[in-house]
Amino acid sequence: MNQQAQIETAKFYSVGEKDILTATSIAEAVQEYVDDRTDWDSPISEHVKVQGWDPACLTESSCFEFAVEHLIECLNENYGAPDGDADYDLSEKAKALFNEFAKQVAAEYPVWGCERTGDPITVKVSDYVEVEEGA
Repeated sequence: MNQQAQIETAKFYSVGEKDILTATSIAEAVQEYVDDRTDWDSPISEHVKVQGWDPACLTESSCFEFAVEHLIECLNENYGAPDGDADYDLSEKAKALFNEFAKQVAAEYPVWGCERTGDPITVKVSDYVEVEEGA
């Protein structure tokens, strides 16, 4: 898949780094770039790099590992031996319950963080927004 095709399937877009991604198209990202400029005296770039973003993948296995690791750590701190050497492994029954829990959390959790989708593409600003002369 070429860069243009890869980025066009992204859920969000940005020109440069943004803390909160709201643009859901390349045109919206370019418009944000034009609208969000802080130095209105400087000219608008003719071309900009647009990055595509998709929500990070929250896997069942990462939920499982996180939940088990933090539960065991909490149990050791509050109920474990003073020397910190706990010798506890989950039973198969407990693992099965944690797996069901992890599946449900991974399916329901609203992932906020995003990951880049491929490399950014360079676009001509005037192809996406109307730019006034001298802006």
